Amino acid sequence: LLGAVLDRPTEAALLTGRVQGEIAGVAAVIAGAAQPSVFIELDPSPYSAGPESYMGSLFTMAGGQNVLPASLGDFPLVDPEFVVAADPEVILLTDAPFGVTAAEVAARPGWSTLSAVVNGRVIELDGTTVDMLSRAGPRLGEAVLALARVLHPDRF
Repeated sequence: LLGAVLDRPTEAALLTGRVQGEIAGVAAVIAGAAQPSVFIELDPSPYSAGPESYMGSLFTMAGGQNVLPASLGDFPLVDPEFVVAADPEVILLTDAPFGVTAAEVAARPGWSTLSAVVNGRVIELDGTTVDMLSRAGPRLGEAVLALARVLHPDRF
């Protein structure tokens, strides 16, 4: 749509093809891999991203399974006890650039026994990755690849 509005159809087509190719490439690499359960932390309240949100869609494309049901909405405030009961295999900290650490997550009441904590899979995302995840744009394919590398390190 932007390519048409800006009278840049060729550039738009090339960009669209590149992004679609990046996503298809990730899908080919992770085909058949187990989908780890993921909790996406937006802030330590904890706010999260539901599976049908933009960010949640990226995690699905990267081969993760969101622990939140879609019925909670796109960006729900989640009870910490819900996270404990869900026992995610991976916790992704999009709030790490703002000072939240894996050690702080492990220190939360009841969280030290979570699979993600026990197995060292509380991932502190850097600012560049968080930017790609939170802003829909031409780095969409790069965002999916970055997530797939985190979720499926054995495939990359």
